[in-house]
Amino acid sequence: GKRIGPPSSQDSREMWGLLPAEITRSYRVVKELGRGTYGTVLMAERVDPGEDEALLVAIKLCRPQPGEMPLMAKEGLAMTRLGDVKNCAKLIDMGCIAHQGGLCWIIMEHLV
Repeated sequence: GKRIGPPSSQDSREMWGLLPAEITRSYRVVKELGRGTYGTVLMAERVDPGEDEALLVAIKLCRPQPGEMPLMAKEGLAMTRLGDVKNCAKLIDMGCIAHQGGLCWIIMEHLV
C-alpha cells in the first residue's frame, strides 16, 4: 500500500505515532490545518476510500489535560446526534488512549 506521510510539526508527529495502526494505515496526512491550546487538526486523505466514504477528512488530535477526555467524547457524541445535517461534518471515528500521556482523536469529514 501507500506510505503514510507524517504530519508537519514535531508535536503532531508524536501524536500521529500514538494513533492505532488501523488509523495510520488508512490515512495519509496532507497537511496540518491548525494548532491551538486544545490540540491539532490535520487534513488527511483515505488511502483506499470505500464507495460511501469521504476522501478528505479532518483529524483532530488532543493530548488531554485532566478533564479534557470527557470534552472530546461529548464533542464526538454531539456530532453523532446531528446525524446527516447539511454543512455539518459527519463523525467517522473517535477514541481515546490512556498510555504514553494519553491521546484523544476525532476523525470527521473535511468540509470545504
